Formats: sequence, C-alpha cells, structure tokens
Amino acid sequence: MKEALLAAFAADPFVAYDQFVSRKLGPDESPDVFLAELRRLATLFGGVSEKALACAFVAGLPENVRQLLRAGSRMEDFGLSQILTRARAIITDERPVDAPNTCLCARGLGVRSTIAPPGRCFECGGPNHFARDCLARRQDGDPGRQDPPTRNRRRRRRGVGSAAPH
Repeated sequence: MKEALLAAFAADPFVAYDQFVSRKLGPDESPDVFLAELRRLATLFGGVSEKALACAFVAGLPENVRQLLRAGSRMEDFGLSQILTRARAIITDERPVDAPNTCLCARGLGVRSTIAPPGRCFECGGPNHFARDCLARRQDGDPGRQDPPTRNRRRRRRGVGSAAPH
C-alpha cells in the first residue's frame, strides 16, 4: 500500500531536480529545514554526493551569508555539517530581532521615543550641518580670512625669542 501511494504521488525526477537546482533559503526558513528539503529533493531524482549537496546548500543561501561563509576560511576544507553550523550562526546574527515582541522594547501605546533632532549650525542657523562645515560662513567671508580657532585648538602665542631662527 505504501509503495503504491509513493509511486502515485512521488514527484517526477526532472521536476525534483529543477526544484533542487532553483531552491533558495526562504525568509523565515531555518538552514536546517532548507538542507532537509534539499536532501529530500535530491533523493527524489536519484541522490547527489555530500559535496554536491553542500554546494547546492551554499548556492541557495542569501549573498550576504555566502560572503560571510567564504570570508572566514576556505569552504572546500569544511564538511556539510560544519558549513551548516557556520550558516546557522551567521543567519542567527543577521536576522533582525522582532522589536515590538521583545521584552526589552516593550512600551505602552502612545509613548513616543525621544529622537534627537538634527544638528543646527550656530553660524547661519541652518539645519543638518555645524558651523565648522557651514558653506555660508565660507562664502560670506574674505578669501584670506582665517577662521577663529576652535575651543580645543587654540593657537599658542610664542614670545619673540622663540620665533627667531636658531
């Protein structure tokens, strides 16, 4: 009975291979589930080597995860279980935390977070820049005018004796 059901509902090997080759990690899918699905598809079309399965697994990961996997060391030195472990760690670190559902971010409705307003220039009063970067200050002044020293970079006056060449 089991064999009859499997034969009736088994995927076509060509369809299984096509799904195997084009399979990508889903947005909320764990790497373990992704690898298990790749293994299942591979068995439907006759199976593949462990190395081919590892290549398909890495190829199905998002680009940023692939780059981080390759950055650490040579991929060909790792077995499939090591690649899975590293991918699991990278994906856990890369996925955004569901902020409203975490206890650290719990807050009452109607409470606004305080976000610092953008900086204002003390020279012209304009937003999004500071006096040291002010274009109006540079354009209005004389070309030969030196800007007064900032509070942290005061020029030291030296006596006449120190200015003379030795």
